[in-house]
Amino acid sequence: MIVWSGTNNPVEMTPDLEESLLVGGSLVWDNIFSAMNKMVDGTPITDTSFYRDLPRIAQPRLSVGLCRNFLHSLDVLMFKLFCPQAMAIETTAEELLLHWIIVEAKASNDITEHQEEEDLDTYHEAITDDFDVFWLYRPAMDGIENVPELNAEKLKYEKWFLPSSDIRMTSPFTWE
Repeated sequence: MIVWSGTNNPVEMTPDLEESLLVGGSLVWDNIFSAMNKMVDGTPITDTSFYRDLPRIAQPRLSVGLCRNFLHSLDVLMFKLFCPQAMAIETTAEELLLHWIIVEAKASNDITEHQEEEDLDTYHEAITDDFDVFWLYRPAMDGIENVPELNAEKLKYEKWFLPSSDIRMTSPFTWE
């Protein structure tokens, strides 16, 4: 069993938690890939779960390139989640992906016990420094990334895939 030492709490990676994260990650990957295939085929994407999961600011910008960036970031995030050494979540895209993984894992039929949902919530809180990313889903918070006092510049769409530190444990394929 792996113990993840996040900034808030250490969390034990139990086999059930590990399986839930793998299921959630696989479902997110499928959602992104499905949306990308529809774009390539010229099929409308507004009915895809990936389109619906995106914050409103990104929906009109959805492209094959954006899907690829999310897939690269998902690969890196999954590595970080299962790495025995604690690794920070570096980008807004990784924070969004983690949120989607947790949501998909909870919605999947594999979670049958209330305890597993609590474990996912505890894990999410332990490895995420903040929950600013949820502001992207609230229309009342539009423009908050432009208020310097709030230090929310990372929420600017143009910065979603850029690392927030010099460590740069992110996918270089997504850097500008």
